[in-house]
Amino acid sequence: MADTSGILWGVDVYEVVVFPLNSDGSLQAVDTSPYEGLSMRGPRAFDLTPSEPRVVNNPGAGRILDVIYLPANEADRAELRVGYNNQAIKAKLSAVKKFSVGESTMVMRGTDQQGNEPDVAIIAAQLAKDENKLKRWHYYMIPRARAIPLDSPMNENALEERYAITMSPSTTHIWGKELTIATEGCLEAGYADGMSEGRPKLVAWLGDGTETEFLFPTNYQAIATGKISVFDFVAGTEYTAGITKATTGVTFAVAPANNLLIIAKYEY
Repeated sequence: MADTSGILWGVDVYEVVVFPLNSDGSLQAVDTSPYEGLSMRGPRAFDLTPSEPRVVNNPGAGRILDVIYLPANEADRAELRVGYNNQAIKAKLSAVKKFSVGESTMVMRGTDQQGNEPDVAIIAAQLAKDENKLKRWHYYMIPRARAIPLDSPMNENALEERYAITMSPSTTHIWGKELTIATEGCLEAGYADGMSEGRPKLVAWLGDGTETEFLFPTNYQAIATGKISVFDFVAGTEYTAGITKATTGVTFAVAPANNLLIIAKYEY
């Protein structure tokens, strides 16, 4: 299939995945098994609040003589609402630990770790259709953000957990490739607005200097090899040679170096 048209409409939110980042901005893969991030179970809404430009008016003679638009001086934000309290994810995103007393699990809240929460990357996807009424997916891809858990009240309504998301402009994609004027038309961005035929997926592996075959998760196979892009995070470059793509994964002609982070973006 050719590139998507870039024209769509969509509804609901079907999937949100959060990727806690290492201190260098890399995904936290640990070995040659596919790392998929933290899937936020039961997403109900991903409410994006883009920052608005500042408007400076030049008044005179009883009217507006001219207007200058300036960049926003606030961050792009979003709120994620989900139908499950996941203690392990809440702990991870709050820089604390899930622990147990007897057989009861707990996560401490309102701690001294506030402000020390990890940087994360995020993918949020919704079902969509294009201008020809064909099924597509609409997604936001956020390379740098914080996702702060906000606890649910207890009342007559079903539990709903909230996550306050604040984005930071990034000079790179999640997979390490730098933004350029030639390709993206900018050098920094808070998030990308995407459209795809299949649902977008990111996985990461850590090379060991021996393994040449890197498989996708069994339940999330690619729908076509043309939709697979594989990147060397350290170099910030895409592999265009020495690699064989299949819907089940990718195979390198030469084993990637030990501890080399490899990231694949594909559709399933």
